[in-house]
Parts: sequence; C-alpha cells; structure tokens
Amino acid sequence: MTETAVLSHYVLPARTGYEKWDGTFFQWMYPEYYFDMRPPVVEPEGEQVEEGQIYVELAERLGMIPEYPGS
Repeated sequence: MTETAVLSHYVLPARTGYEKWDGTFFQWMYPEYYFDMRPPVVEPEGEQVEEGQIYVELAERLGMIPEYPGS
C-alpha cells in the first residue's frame, strides 16, 4: 500500500506495468512512427486484473453500457 492508497476510499486491483502488456508509440523520424509492445515480465499476485476489465465492469454496474439488439 502506498501513501496515496492508504488515503483512498477505493483501491482498484489494477496490474502494474511489470504485470501487463503495454504499448507505446514513438515518433523518432517523422513521418515514420514506431510502436513498441512490451510483454509482462512477472506474474501478477493476488486479484489484479487489466485496467480495461476494471473500466468495463464499472461501466456495466453504473448502467452505462447499452443493451445490444438480438440477432
């Protein structure tokens, strides 16, 4: 727990940069762009999940995701 987490009302179980896939765009030689994809280097401990999963679950619980019509 960090100092910020101790003062927080909610602490979401997001993975750290070492526990998740991450990507970055670089513009070293304009107009060419480079993309760097970094894999996780350690396994997450506990209940950490990807940030996107946290956002989707929050949106679902807040009723922000509309119902899709049946096919």
